[in-house]
Amino acid sequence: RWRAVKDDKQPWELYDMLADPTQQRDVSSTYPTVMSKLSNAYDGFIEEVGLHEMQSVPIPVGHPDAPIVTAPSHEANLRLSPEGREG
Repeated sequence: RWRAVKDDKQPWELYDMLADPTQQRDVSSTYPTVMSKLSNAYDGFIEEVGLHEMQSVPIPVGHPDAPIVTAPSHEANLRLSPEGREG
């Protein structure tokens, strides 16, 4: 039901995926217990696994015969240039 989202420099956001599947309303202040539980679980996971294991790896896609590639939005990392560098 819940989805917690964290951008590097922004605070956590919480979305109720049943009531708001397009993630338009941050409900973290309405459900602080849920937000705390999810963010603590994430912090514990990162402590156990390590952040270095979570880095994005560029994957070349496309072909000259089919130059347009469509991917689900959750696969996007919009902070990387097409060459895989921060930009």
